[in-house]
Amino acid sequence: MTTVQIYRWLQWRVSWLWIPACAALVLVTDRVWQNHLPRIFDLSNLSTKGTTSLLVYSKGPSGEVQLLERLNRVTHPGDQVRFVISAVPDESSFVLVASVDAAGKASIYFPYAGKESAALPGPGRWEVPGSVLLDEVLGPERVFAFFSPLPIDAEVVQRELLELGQRGSDAIRDTTSVDVPGTTQRSFLLFRVPRP
Repeated sequence: MTTVQIYRWLQWRVSWLWIPACAALVLVTDRVWQNHLPRIFDLSNLSTKGTTSLLVYSKGPSGEVQLLERLNRVTHPGDQVRFVISAVPDESSFVLVASVDAAGKASIYFPYAGKESAALPGPGRWEVPGSVLLDEVLGPERVFAFFSPLPIDAEVVQRELLELGQRGSDAIRDTTSVDVPGTTQRSFLLFRVPRP
């Protein structure tokens, strides 16, 4: 073998050494990560979040009922809307459902015309009594459900929602909670557009 042939043979052999070297590096890194993971993240005390959600159903003049969700938020003036709580949060005995629309108007939906939040019937899925008839105001409307261990004043909620409404449509779209102490909040964004 000439020197050139030996060099080419060694070069070919060395070029294949990176495969086992990379595999060894992956194994060592994996072992180190697994050994340190329990010290970095203690997963034993974590609980699943997001078990409570505010579900929104709408019904148009044809009578067809649809569940609104992230990819379908469109409603129309004259639609009837109902709210369902998928699960009541722990340690929450009272609820108040309210909204703010693109005109900056704040409305208390439940308890209707109430001065404070109402007692929940118990844990589990719960359908808010009655339905809401949507008016002619177009644009975003954010609905909030306020859960609390004690009753909260409806005026406090209305004041916060009015302040949010004064900040405009972008704020209504982007704000998922408002400053109402002692509450757990869920919200859902509707978009009201003219009926085709």
